[in-house]
Amino acid sequence: MGAKVLAITDNDPELARQVAEEFGRRAYGLRHQIGFESLSLSLEEALERALVGKKWPVVVADQSDNPGGGAPGDATFALRWLVEHEARDVGLAILYDPEVVSIAKKAGIGATLPVRLGGKLGPTSGQPLDLEVTVLALRDNYLHPLPQQSGDPWWFPCGDVVALRCGSIDLVVSSERCQCFDPSIFSDLGIRPLDKPA
Repeated sequence: MGAKVLAITDNDPELARQVAEEFGRRAYGLRHQIGFESLSLSLEEALERALVGKKWPVVVADQSDNPGGGAPGDATFALRWLVEHEARDVGLAILYDPEVVSIAKKAGIGATLPVRLGGKLGPTSGQPLDLEVTVLALRDNYLHPLPQQSGDPWWFPCGDVVALRCGSIDLVVSSERCQCFDPSIFSDLGIRPLDKPA
């Protein structure tokens, strides 16, 4: 994935090549102004820094497990680190695990149960995590918004979603793969990760 330039001319391939190269070089020259600032840290370093940071909220994205780029969406590396380090006041979304969603829906809101979460779709997903969770909320056929600078958001299906609590970590799990675009995925399920902890 990356930026592309398409030039269309009146049957002049050489002019199209020149124009495309010129605009491509312009875009490349602006890459630091039109991109976003990203720290070059390992996932562990980013999570460690996030937990001790003084600013709130802190967002850490596992970009390697992005369903929008073709990844499974069920990687457990970040969650495993958070559990092992007894992280508090953390919201994590969106993990893809239709089996866990089905089990949680059958158990119902308020139920506490063991689940084997994530890590089921291949070695790049890590190992499944055996956790005890409490079911906080359920939503059927949930549509997740991708906000637009102007106009209405675009809506993406997540299937059925559940909110689960594991210790002090709140998780959103979906029955369909979907990128996490907006913090409303939390608030729609009664999780308030943008509130600064006491």
